[in-house]
Amino acid sequence: MKIAFFTDTYHPQVNGVVTSIGILKSQLERLGHKVVIITVKVPNTGNETDVIRVSSIPFPMQKEHRVAMFYSYKTIRMIKREKFDLIHTHTEFSIGTFGRIVAGKLNLPLIHTYHTMYEDYTHYVTKGVGDRYAVKLVKKLSRIICNKSDCVIAPSEKTYSVLKNYGVRSNLTIIPTGVDIKRFYPDLEIYNSFRDKLGISRSVNVLLFVGRLAKEKNINAMIKAMPEIVEKKPETVLVIAGDGDEKSSLENLSEKLRVSDNIIFIGEVKYTEIDKYYKMADFFVSASTSETQGLTYIEALASGLPVIAKYDSNLKNVVEERYNGSFFFEDSELPEAVLRALSAKETALWKKNAMRSAEKFSDITFGQRVEKLYYSQLKQKLQKVI
Repeated sequence: MKIAFFTDTYHPQVNGVVTSIGILKSQLERLGHKVVIITVKVPNTGNETDVIRVSSIPFPMQKEHRVAMFYSYKTIRMIKREKFDLIHTHTEFSIGTFGRIVAGKLNLPLIHTYHTMYEDYTHYVTKGVGDRYAVKLVKKLSRIICNKSDCVIAPSEKTYSVLKNYGVRSNLTIIPTGVDIKRFYPDLEIYNSFRDKLGISRSVNVLLFVGRLAKEKNINAMIKAMPEIVEKKPETVLVIAGDGDEKSSLENLSEKLRVSDNIIFIGEVKYTEIDKYYKMADFFVSASTSETQGLTYIEALASGLPVIAKYDSNLKNVVEERYNGSFFFEDSELPEAVLRALSAKETALWKKNAMRSAEKFSDITFGQRVEKLYYSQLKQKLQKVI
């Protein structure tokens, strides 16, 4: 098969959607298919293979994101020449709209993956003014857009339920994004060398967060938990790997709470390097409830890290209480959840269970399930033509 991925976000950006797209592309190519990325043009990308970029401008509310400016006849001719079998959109707006237009013009099956819970992100546009109406709007737009697709992939049961509640009638299927499990397996040599690089002693308990430093990730809850944690467990460090708009305010908060010596802000990390951070940590911690699936949780489990997470339905089949991690339900419960995990006698067992539970999220299974879905959609399209 020849497949076109339409996405607003791709390399050199670093986020969960880019990771998911990269993993799926790699697995489909392993299975013998060709994947071409149609995405926005960004400065200094250089020569790329199997990537078609569309002219774009920075998104006013978030300058690091870009939106397609227009869809040229030249781009459409390039796409026609490729003779795709199927269109897979990975964004609802901008390039996603272009993907739906192309699928309609060329009469190709249209698959869509719903990666982002937009109702958790409306504050970037509204700045708190009329947010309730913005949430209603994104629900309506999500319903309309998904219903124009032949099939919609939901990465988790949570996303599936949300889309059903929105009124999505298109064929909905749950396919969790997979992870290259073996790449994240624990490595004692990297554990030691990377701790040395960061100046962290072997005796220190390392809590790790990986992700964008954004409001919806609720990172401030983790920083606010640190004074109580450090008071009872002084040899504890929180490592925050990622960058974003909230970085300076989070750094200021750590200074204000006098825990800056126990918090390390790494900044943006290339995906090719991220496994090293998991391998030198002891626990993965997150207070976010805005994920559609949460690849970082699976990467952490594959690395043998027990997960301490704020309960969210998308983690239902990922984290199991006192098996591979622990939940907390309110931000105020986070310090106790961490302290309980640091003192738990069964931590070694949790680590083994973490690796075992990550196996069902392998990238190989992910690619095979999507390939099977593609073939079923092609068959249905052919039957309609006949």
